[in-house]
Amino acid sequence: ICLALLEMKRQREDPNSYLGGDLVASFEDDASDTEGKKKMTKAERNEARKIANKKWKTTDRKVGSGKDPNPRHTIYYQSQIPVLRDEEEWVKFQNALNDPLPVTFRIGGACPAMVEQWLQRSMDQEFKTMRGRFVEINGNVLKDNIVKRVPWAGQNVWQIAADSATLARNPGLESLSKLLLREVSLGHVVRQELASMIPAIMLKVESHHNVLD
Repeated sequence: ICLALLEMKRQREDPNSYLGGDLVASFEDDASDTEGKKKMTKAERNEARKIANKKWKTTDRKVGSGKDPNPRHTIYYQSQIPVLRDEEEWVKFQNALNDPLPVTFRIGGACPAMVEQWLQRSMDQEFKTMRGRFVEINGNVLKDNIVKRVPWAGQNVWQIAADSATLARNPGLESLSKLLLREVSLGHVVRQELASMIPAIMLKVESHHNVLD
């Protein structure tokens, strides 16, 4: 907490030093004028935010670059999880956060029954093996489980052995990518991370329940 307060004080005194830029205005609004400093006008805050955002975009944000693109993110986690203060553990943690997640999707509740059955057959048969297509992901040629069910998340949930960027650019997955784009736009399919499905599964929401999200 002390580290966080010191960092907030430093960034309030010099808003342009904060690489994120998005919180410059909120700190300036909340800051008291006890030191006799003139408060920034709305136009000045907007300009400071633009400068900070531009600086952030041009900063090398890769893990191991030697620069911390988001000091508050670092303080937030290292204050709560002391083991992350170790440089080696912190790098492992950052790499885990940067690891691309596989695309996961489910059939929506508004999907017509006939379309639902067709999607189930397509995913379990055609796209599971992508027979007749050459699919290479991260240097590995895949012939099975390219699309697989996630049983614990429900009967209509599938996961693709590729992240979003790979799905969009891989020639072997072009037909699958186009199908998902079409079905998502029609409201038949919902793309959602598995972690986001867990709360709804644990709550066991029924049709007669009222849900406050």
